[in-house]
Amino acid sequence: MPDNSVRVLRVLGAGVCISVLIPPVVFLAVGLGSGMGAEAWGALVDQYRTDRLNLGVLGAVGVIPFLALVVLLALHRRFADPAPGRSMAVAGGVVIAALLVWAHATYWPSFLPDQVAPSWPHGIEFVVVPLFFAPVGAVVGMIAGYLLHRSTNLS
Repeated sequence: MPDNSVRVLRVLGAGVCISVLIPPVVFLAVGLGSGMGAEAWGALVDQYRTDRLNLGVLGAVGVIPFLALVVLLALHRRFADPAPGRSMAVAGGVVIAALLVWAHATYWPSFLPDQVAPSWPHGIEFVVVPLFFAPVGAVVGMIAGYLLHRSTNLS
């Protein structure tokens, strides 16, 4: 039992790190790609200080789908063969990370370099993707990881 919880904590720890790193990395990539140069770093610091679209809050919201992944992995370990758990965790995590990157990559180009927030419905992706798309994507990724594990371990 403790061994399973350690693995779940590893997945959660990796998910927290990924969720916290995606917003600033994508923000900087878009800022530098839009020709801001060194101003992108200042804009990054400013975005951590603002009340609206704060990168720290966006990173925290990105943890939610990883929490869902951890719950699903724990349930799988409890009721099924835990062997494909690692494949399922990696595949689910990759899908979540890809969706979070996509959400940020669709918003920040309309915000930078002018740093003016676009009007509705822009910004909704920061709520819809982590709360709805990413958990569903995690399930799809877990199924793909399970099937991949099964296909590679058949003798």
